[in-house]
Amino acid sequence: MGDKANDTGCGLKVFRRDAFLALPYFDHMHRYLIALMLREGLEVRFMQVNHRPRGVGRSKYGVLDRALVGISDLFGVLWLKRRFRKAGGAPKEL
Repeated sequence: MGDKANDTGCGLKVFRRDAFLALPYFDHMHRYLIALMLREGLEVRFMQVNHRPRGVGRSKYGVLDRALVGISDLFGVLWLKRRFRKAGGAPKEL
């Protein structure tokens, strides 16, 4: 998506509430929050976080079911990015 993120699947994300609520809503949008914020012209910053392996249990998600939804959402986000026309210039400060 060209967002320069190392790990878009990381669950640790912080956004301004008004910026988040201005995004177009769709199921599973969490996968594309960085790309959507960039689409709005907002500045995105990255910080290193300490990831730890799962302590107990197993994931309840399979690869195929998540991949199919993610691919379909990817086409939607690409469409949103192509159709977006924002008035103004430089990225906004977070």
